[in-house]
Amino acid sequence: MGGDFKLKGKFVANKKIELLSERELRVLELMAQGHSNKMIAYKVNITEATVKAHVSHIFRKLELFNRVSAVLAYLHHLNPNLKTKAKRVLVTPDD
Repeated sequence: MGGDFKLKGKFVANKKIELLSERELRVLELMAQGHSNKMIAYKVNITEATVKAHVSHIFRKLELFNRVSAVLAYLHHLNPNLKTKAKRVLVTPDD
């Protein structure tokens, strides 16, 4: 089904946050604040295309597939005791 998701292993992306560059970390922080790519570009003084490139690099480095998973990894990294199911967020669409 189109909206169904299945779990894919344990969530370990929060340990990979350290792999991000300073700029990627800033983009991720702004993503966590709910900003769009356009607003992130404005706040960081870069183009929207550069933001999209940073977001792609973030996904690749954290081995994640979407903004929600990346933001949850970031929030869990900031507060490992966060009471969410973030440890099991790594999901892919169910085919």
